Amino acid sequence: MGVNNHNYIIVGVNIGDLVDIDFSDDEVYEQMEEYFDCYSKQKQAGDMIYLNDYYSGNYFYVGEIVQSDYEGYSGFTPLEIDTDEDHFKESRSRVKQFILDKFNIEANPKIIVMTHYT
Repeated sequence: MGVNNHNYIIVGVNIGDLVDIDFSDDEVYEQMEEYFDCYSKQKQAGDMIYLNDYYSGNYFYVGEIVQSDYEGYSGFTPLEIDTDEDHFKESRSRVKQFILDKFNIEANPKIIVMTHYT
């Protein structure tokens, strides 16, 4: 079994910190499989994504992609993010509403830079 890495910049929230659910549990996965399948392999800026740490259960990020290096080869291009810009505020608003709709959680999205392993 190989390990792939995917680099992301997202506007999102680690909802794993906000709920008492073990997202690495097989039963939980089965209940949410359609959502995981729909939102876990997104690559394009503007897409909503779920990034679940299936290995250890340390995180479950939900957010909107700002930039991605899905294949994990080239890294990121330079990106300056001004959190006062309307685009960032609109993205935060979309993510807040998405999390509220899907999980019934009030959240405060932030900019997250991470490498996700699958």
